[in-house]
Amino acid sequence: MRLYNTLTRSEEEFTPGPDNTVRMYTCGLTVYARGHIGNFRTFVCVDVLRRTLRHLLGYQVRQVVNFTDVDDRTILGAQKAGVDLRTYTTQYIDAFLADSKALGLEPVEEMPRATDEANIRAMADLIAALDRKGHTYRSDGSVYFKISTLPTYGRLARLDPLTPQTLKAGFAASFRREMFTAGTGQ
Repeated sequence: MRLYNTLTRSEEEFTPGPDNTVRMYTCGLTVYARGHIGNFRTFVCVDVLRRTLRHLLGYQVRQVVNFTDVDDRTILGAQKAGVDLRTYTTQYIDAFLADSKALGLEPVEEMPRATDEANIRAMADLIAALDRKGHTYRSDGSVYFKISTLPTYGRLARLDPLTPQTLKAGFAASFRREMFTAGTGQ
C-alpha cells in the first residue's frame, strides 16, 4: 500500500510498526454539540483506511480517538444547561457513539477524554518538563509553548514563522509575543 506523506510531499510505501501493528490517532470531537456530517466525513474515511489495514492487509490496528470535553464552549454550554461539565459532555459523546454505530463504523481501541484524571496529570507533567527545559513562556496567566526553541516548528505545514503566509495563520504573532514576553520576564 502506498500513502501520501505530508512531510515529504510524496507517496511512499507504507510499513507497519513492530509486530505488524499500525497505530492511528484521529482527532475526535470537541463535545459541545452533536457531531455533524462534516465531522463524520473524517471518521468514515479513517474507518475505510482502518478496515483496509486490518481486514485486507492483515495488520493489527490500535486506534485512539480523543474527546475534547473542556473548552469555552463546553463550559458555557454546561452553565447554560445548569449541569456539571461531565454530564453536559457525556450526552454528546453518547450521541457520537450512537451515530458511529448507525454509520457502521468499527469501534476503536481507545476513546480518552481530555478531562480524564490520568490525561490531566500527563498534560501537567509534560508542561512541567517543557518548562524545565526552557520551552515555555507565560502570558496573561497561561503557559505557552515557545516555538522559537523548536527549529523545525512548522515544517510539516512548510511554515516559516516570519513570512506573510504565517502572519496570516498567527504564527508570527505567537513568535513575536514570546520574544517580547521572554525579554520582559512576563
